[in-house]
Order: sequence, then structure tokens, then C-alpha cells
Amino acid sequence: MNRFGDMDLSEFRKKMTGLNSGGNGFGTRIQLSQQQIVDCSPNNGCSGGFFGATFRYIKQSGGLAYETSYPYVGTQQSCSLESVEIGSIQGYGTTPNGNEEEMKRALSTYGPLAVGVYVTSDFQFYGPSQRAGTSDIIDIASCPKTIDHAIAIVGYGTENGQDYWLVRNSWGADWGLNGYFKIARNKDSMCGIATYGYYTQV
Repeated sequence: MNRFGDMDLSEFRKKMTGLNSGGNGFGTRIQLSQQQIVDCSPNNGCSGGFFGATFRYIKQSGGLAYETSYPYVGTQQSCSLESVEIGSIQGYGTTPNGNEEEMKRALSTYGPLAVGVYVTSDFQFYGPSQRAGTSDIIDIASCPKTIDHAIAIVGYGTENGQDYWLVRNSWGADWGLNGYFKIARNKDSMCGIATYGYYTQV
């Protein structure tokens, strides 16, 4: 994970866009409920779903509950929104299909992007490189672009001349680079990563 992965939106914007409103540069990190999406969104619960349907649900609901009032339990349950505090959003947006430069701009402006990739065995066995001279960046010559797994882009960089996206996965901290991975950026939408890019406007 890079130094931006755990920042809230205002911290991320200040660091990435050069904005400085004074103070010490730290705000309150806001965590919204993943469980509410699983339980309440009409989008297949734990069996997968589509970004657009989820973002439409969040907008129509006026936001999401805070994680502390609707915590994640790992299984789909009945929707229960009584006595929950809601964090509001103004809306959501998308990046143009295949436009990684626009994704980079949206990431810098709005924060993490919900995207998807096609998962190959390179993902299954991904982890820190143990061989000298090898890279931790997923770069597959002919990776399909059919999306079958949702992830979140939280940063980007360049390592040994190769551009990459820093991505948070949902497979736990014992997978990959403490739950994160790097995938080639500016490589014709590697594994479909630039097909959809959804972001929230808060």
C-alpha cells in the first residue's frame, strides 16, 4: 500500500492536487458500510452485481450508513436501516471507457475508484516478488478484458519505468501485498481495468 491508501477524501485531495487549507493536513477518516450494500442494494448480495446498480442505490438512498452503525458481518442478511447514521453523498460519476488518464484525474480529484478486472491465475498466486529483478506488477500479455471481479483503485505510480495502479482487493490482508496489488497502467486497459471507473461525489 502506498501512503495514500488509508486517507479520507479530503486528505487525499490535499496530497494529490496540492490543495492546502491550513491546519495539520489530517482529517477524520470516514468508513461507510459495506454490509448495507450487501443487505439492501437490489444487486445480488454476496453473489456479485454491477457497479451502476450499486451506485444508483446509494444515490437514491441518500448515502450509506457509517461502518460503526451497520458493521460488516460477511454474509447477506435482511436489510435493517433502523437506528443507523447515514453518511451522505452528492452523487457519483464514471470515467470514459478505456481512458486511463481520465481515471488518474478522477482518482486525484475524488478518491478511490470502483473498477473491475478479469481474474487469471496470476491473481490467485500473486504476492511479493521473491526473485531478484522481478516485478510485483501484474502485466499479462494477452489478458482478457471481460470483467468478473470488483476492486478499488487507491493510487498509482511508476516502478522501474513501468506505470502501475495500486489496487485494494477484497480477498483479505493475507493475500497479495497486505490485501493490495499492482497492475500495469497505460497498457491498453490491462485485464479490463479501465472498462468502468466509478467514483463518489461527496
